[in-house]
Amino acid sequence: EDIALAQVGSDLIGVVIGQYKQLNVGKDGLTYIVNFPKHAGKHVPAEMLQEDPTSAKIQAAVHVKIRRGSSDPTFGWQGVEGSDRGVVQEVRFDGTLLVYFPSIE
Repeated sequence: EDIALAQVGSDLIGVVIGQYKQLNVGKDGLTYIVNFPKHAGKHVPAEMLQEDPTSAKIQAAVHVKIRRGSSDPTFGWQGVEGSDRGVVQEVRFDGTLLVYFPSIE
Protein backbone atom coordinates (compact mmCIF):
# COMPACT_ATOMS: atom_id res chain seq x y z
CA GLU A 1 0.00 0.00 0.00
CA ASP A 2 2.86 2.43 0.73
CA ILE A 3 4.09 1.99 -2.85
CA ALA A 4 0.61 2.75 -4.19
CA LEU A 5 0.41 5.89 -2.04
CA ALA A 6 3.84 7.01 -3.22
CA GLN A 7 2.42 6.98 -6.77
CA VAL A 8 -0.39 9.29 -5.64
CA GLY A 9 1.79 11.84 -3.84
CA SER A 10 1.35 13.54 -0.51
CA ASP A 11 -0.02 16.83 -1.81
CA LEU A 12 -3.16 15.60 -3.59
CA ILE A 13 -6.68 16.04 -2.32
CA GLY A 14 -9.09 13.19 -2.88
CA VAL A 15 -12.68 12.21 -2.20
CA VAL A 16 -13.46 9.49 0.35
CA ILE A 17 -15.89 7.01 -1.19
CA GLY A 18 -15.88 4.28 1.45
CA GLN A 19 -14.31 2.82 4.56
CA TYR A 20 -13.75 -0.51 6.29
CA LYS A 21 -12.17 -1.90 9.42
CA GLN A 22 -9.19 -4.24 9.02
CA LEU A 23 -8.90 -7.03 11.54
CA ASN A 24 -5.63 -8.61 10.37
CA VAL A 25 -2.73 -9.29 12.69
CA GLY A 26 -0.52 -6.19 12.73
CA LYS A 27 -2.86 -4.21 10.46
CA ASP A 28 -5.86 -3.45 12.66
CA GLY A 29 -7.56 -0.15 12.04
CA LEU A 30 -9.84 1.92 9.88
CA THR A 31 -9.01 2.15 6.18
CA TYR A 32 -10.59 4.60 3.74
CA ILE A 33 -11.13 4.11 0.03
CA VAL A 34 -10.19 7.37 -1.65
CA ASN A 35 -10.48 8.62 -5.23
CA PHE A 36 -7.54 10.89 -6.07
CA PRO A 37 -7.14 12.61 -9.45
CA LYS A 38 -5.72 9.95 -11.81
CA HIS A 39 -5.64 7.42 -8.92
CA ALA A 40 -9.13 6.13 -8.13
CA GLY A 41 -9.91 3.58 -5.44
CA LYS A 42 -6.78 3.80 -3.27
CA HIS A 43 -7.04 2.07 0.13
CA VAL A 44 -5.48 4.41 2.68
CA PRO A 45 -5.06 3.80 6.44
CA ALA A 46 -6.84 6.48 8.49
CA GLU A 47 -3.63 7.63 10.16
CA MET A 48 -2.20 8.62 6.76
CA LEU A 49 -5.04 11.04 5.94
CA GLN A 50 -5.92 14.48 7.14
CA GLU A 51 -8.98 16.57 6.40
CA ASP A 52 -8.49 19.60 4.17
CA PRO A 53 -10.93 22.25 5.44
CA THR A 54 -10.50 24.44 2.36
CA SER A 55 -11.54 21.74 -0.08
CA ALA A 56 -14.83 21.18 1.78
CA LYS A 57 -15.82 24.72 0.68
CA ILE A 58 -15.21 23.97 -3.01
CA GLN A 59 -18.41 23.05 -4.84
CA ALA A 60 -20.28 23.98 -8.01
CA ALA A 61 -20.90 27.74 -8.48
CA VAL A 62 -18.05 28.79 -6.15
CA HIS A 63 -15.70 31.46 -7.55
CA VAL A 64 -12.03 30.47 -7.50
CA LYS A 65 -8.62 31.76 -8.56
CA ILE A 66 -5.32 30.00 -9.16
CA ARG A 67 -3.27 29.68 -5.98
CA ARG A 68 0.25 31.09 -6.27
CA GLY A 69 2.76 28.22 -6.59
CA SER A 70 0.14 25.70 -7.75
CA SER A 71 1.38 22.57 -9.49
CA ASP A 72 0.29 21.84 -13.04
CA PRO A 73 -3.44 21.05 -13.25
CA THR A 74 -4.63 17.63 -14.39
CA PHE A 75 -5.63 18.92 -17.84
CA GLY A 76 -2.90 21.55 -18.19
CA TRP A 77 -3.28 25.33 -18.03
CA GLN A 78 -5.14 25.71 -21.36
CA GLY A 79 -4.45 29.45 -21.48
CA VAL A 80 -5.40 30.21 -17.87
CA GLU A 81 -3.09 32.67 -16.11
CA GLY A 82 -2.43 33.25 -12.42
CA SER A 83 -4.61 36.35 -12.26
CA ASP A 84 -7.66 34.66 -13.85
CA ARG A 85 -10.75 33.93 -11.80
CA GLY A 86 -13.21 31.19 -12.63
CA VAL A 87 -16.39 29.44 -11.51
CA VAL A 88 -16.41 25.79 -10.46
CA GLN A 89 -18.70 23.88 -12.83
CA GLU A 90 -18.30 20.41 -11.33
CA VAL A 91 -16.42 18.48 -8.66
CA ARG A 92 -15.81 15.06 -10.21
CA PHE A 93 -15.79 11.70 -8.42
CA ASP A 94 -11.99 11.83 -8.00
CA GLY A 95 -11.80 15.38 -6.68
CA THR A 96 -10.86 16.89 -10.05
CA LEU A 97 -12.48 20.27 -10.58
CA LEU A 98 -13.92 21.49 -13.85
CA VAL A 99 -13.68 25.29 -13.78
CA TYR A 100 -15.04 27.80 -16.28
CA PHE A 101 -12.68 30.77 -16.87
CA PRO A 102 -14.47 33.54 -18.80
CA SER A 103 -11.12 35.13 -19.68
CA ILE A 104 -10.19 32.31 -22.08
CA GLU A 105 -13.31 32.23 -24.23
